Order: sequence, then structure tokens, then C-alpha cells
Amino acid sequence: MKHAAPVQPPLGDMIFNPGGPGGSGVGMVLGYERWRPILGQRYGLIGMDPRSVNNSGPNVDHLIDKAALHNEYAAEMSFKYHSNSPGAVKKTRGENPDEAKLKFFGVSYGSILGTTFAQLFPNRVRRMITDGVMDPSDYYDGACTKSVTQGDDAVHAFACQCFDARIKCAFFTDDSSPEAILQRLDTILQDLGDQLIGVSDLCSFDFLDVVNHMDLLSLIMLST
Repeated sequence: MKHAAPVQPPLGDMIFNPGGPGGSGVGMVLGYERWRPILGQRYGLIGMDPRSVNNSGPNVDHLIDKAALHNEYAAEMSFKYHSNSPGAVKKTRGENPDEAKLKFFGVSYGSILGTTFAQLFPNRVRRMITDGVMDPSDYYDGACTKSVTQGDDAVHAFACQCFDARIKCAFFTDDSSPEAILQRLDTILQDLGDQLIGVSDLCSFDFLDVVNHMDLLSLIMLST
């Protein structure tokens, strides 16, 4: 999707990557009113939805054996369609350096793509914004631990604010303290680890799914 520059002539098109991986670039561009004060009026904004993200297919429309599907999908994707970050950015090398100047806005994992490109091809960057920046060395080492250094502090802060808000907090149930809220959260995670729960969200999906403790932990991580 592209939102054209309101002021002509344009200075070019800026590519959006909201991170994830799995974030919707289309959704990011649809919020163009949020970005215009930052980026000005002379850039076109481009965002895309990668395979199986948001508007892109294929869509899953029935219950399936997730383990079997994952094994089949992973075996197919491992080699046939593999393209890591350095490999992807090298595809630009056939372009004229004077014309192939990247204009990029990357968030979270998008900051990894941006910094990777800038390190490999610094002379091909015209404008770049990175936000929610990840540590490239931590990411490429495979640990990804530095980004969650204060995760426990953030969850504890939520418990304190929820306790102070009382009934205004959807997670509050007459708890006696912030620690009681955390204990209840730990119990929920333990229960989800022992038994999956079936869910259905007709606003987003037209099929049933199941969630476990890792789904909830992922949601907490994204929220903190």
C-alpha cells in the first residue's frame, strides 16, 4: 500500500517496516496521519504485508494439526525460500548507487533490517529512522536477552498500577496487594502450561484456535 506525498514534487518514497516479524506494513501506512508530523508532507509512504500477515495469504480457515503443519512448512521454507537479512539487502547491488538510495522507517525487528542495510551499504542510505531499536549483536547471536532486561520490572509496575486503579483495571479482582495480582498472573500462566484453552475471535479470525502460556507470555512481552 502507498500513501502519496501530499506536497509535490515528492522527495521519494519511504518504506515502512513495523517489525515483528509479522507486523503489518499496510496497517502502519493506514495510520499515516500519525507519521506526517514526523516525516513531513513530501514523502510517499509504502508498507506491505509479508506472506500470511494481515491482508496477505494463505489464510488458515480450519482446525489443523499445528505440529504437523509446522514441520511441513519449516522443511519447505528452510532452503527453498530462505533469505536472511544480509542476503535480502544484497539484492539491491544491481542498482545504480546514485539512484538506489533507501528511505526507511523501521521499528523493533525493522530496526535490525535498517541497521543491517546501513552497515552493509552506507552509501545507499538517504534517510533512515529506527525506533524501538533492538541490539543487532544480541539479535544475530540468537540470544535476544538484552531487550527483556527490565521485563520483570515492567510487569511489576503494571501490577502496582492495576492495584491503584482497582475496578478501573480489567485484571483487578478484589486483590489485596500488587503481589497478589502477580501471584494470580503466575497461576494463570501455570494453568495454561498444563492445559490449552480454545478461543475464537470473530473480529480477526473465522476459525477456532488454542492458546497456551507462551501465547500469554508473548502478549505480555509485546505490551511491556
